Amino acid sequence: MGAIQLKKTKKTGNQKRHYLWIIMFILSISVICALWLNLRVISTEIQLASNKRKLPKKRRLISFKEPRYASSNDIQLILDGKVTLVDIHIGPNSIQGAGEDTYGLIEASFCKVQFEHHKSDPSSYPMFRDLVAASDDCLDKSKITIPDLKFVVQEARKRDLDTTQPFVKAIPPRGFVFHESRCGSTLVANSLIAANPTAHRVYSESPPPVAVMRLCEKQPLNKSCIGQAAALLRDVIYMMGRTNDDKETALFFKIQSGGTAGIPVFQKAFPDVPWIFVYRDSVEVMMSYLNTHGVLSNCMKSSRAPSKLYHKLAHERFGINDWEQLSVEQRCALHLAALCEAAAASMKHSHNGRLVNYADLPNILLEDIFPHHFQIPTGPDVVDRVEQVCTQYSKQSVRVANKGRLWDSSMGDAEEKQELATPVVKRAAELGLKPTFDVLEHLSGRVFIPLTEMQV
Repeated sequence: MGAIQLKKTKKTGNQKRHYLWIIMFILSISVICALWLNLRVISTEIQLASNKRKLPKKRRLISFKEPRYASSNDIQLILDGKVTLVDIHIGPNSIQGAGEDTYGLIEASFCKVQFEHHKSDPSSYPMFRDLVAASDDCLDKSKITIPDLKFVVQEARKRDLDTTQPFVKAIPPRGFVFHESRCGSTLVANSLIAANPTAHRVYSESPPPVAVMRLCEKQPLNKSCIGQAAALLRDVIYMMGRTNDDKETALFFKIQSGGTAGIPVFQKAFPDVPWIFVYRDSVEVMMSYLNTHGVLSNCMKSSRAPSKLYHKLAHERFGINDWEQLSVEQRCALHLAALCEAAAASMKHSHNGRLVNYADLPNILLEDIFPHHFQIPTGPDVVDRVEQVCTQYSKQSVRVANKGRLWDSSMGDAEEKQELATPVVKRAAELGLKPTFDVLEHLSGRVFIPLTEMQV
């Protein structure tokens, strides 16, 4: 019996040691795995930090977290002109229900825009979104959000009259640039900032103004809507023009092409501020669109929800009543024609609008538009700076690693676009867009075309 008991005790001891080894082995594997995972996390964080340091500011990705709502300190930053209006959100009831020449609740976002980037190198920051992306304090999570724009505008206007406070002023708008798109408008904006980087502030396709100007596009004859939108636009431009830099004296805006239909809102808000509309040869502008983006071009967007004017032009110029039967080329031509029709209509009722053909750039800027229309002195130094920036026109350039954008003379050639245009593109341009192009040429004074020959 004693021998049997001894064997059982040994067997039990061996089993315990066996289980103990298994448990220790499992624990060892767990520790090794945990260490390995920690090392991977640390390695990844180091790599991300390294990549973040190497990433140029102008290409930094923007987070999309909810912006913070304003505190009293944030309000003070706005009133002191240390942050700039960069975006607005117009709700469905922001205009409806408000009285004429006023508006309801508009949410507004502010941040510190580093305008010095644009002033020193406009071709590398051709659009306002590029400038915002390069501004350290303009990440969405860092933006200051105000639920009522009207309140902060009223406070800002009172603050700007208080001479006992640190210097802040609102720069009055000196000129607006509207355009057909793909027609040299970015060259115009870059030239405006290059002409006098110290004194000029230029907004190139910033979100707030165009959001306001498109408010009434579905009811273009509604005077109440236009009055409300004009009141909002005046406040938006006022806030975007505020600065604590006493050297800034002139404010310019290049509006997105989609804002062309909203020129009446601009005219109502700023009847005495000069404006221009930039346009281009029908075939060349269509090729600039279709040769680059094809069916994804911006000129295809309006065909998704065509306006009454779009339908009207489709019937008059192509004899097509069902817009779904239109080809890509026809849709592009009609989109551009609708923009140009809106500009032509506004031009006929304006005393301070000018039409600028792409073919005349940049000479017409230095010889006429700048000195006589926008009241910009054009001495030898201005000419040199404008000519220099025109050799780095942002949309006809290529990006080189660590060197920004460089001019590519092989791109954007007018003759090349004419040669590459297919018969289908030429036909669509001839029927759908050229009739309006001819009207613009006539109104600009470049070409005299008898009214009997123009398809108005």
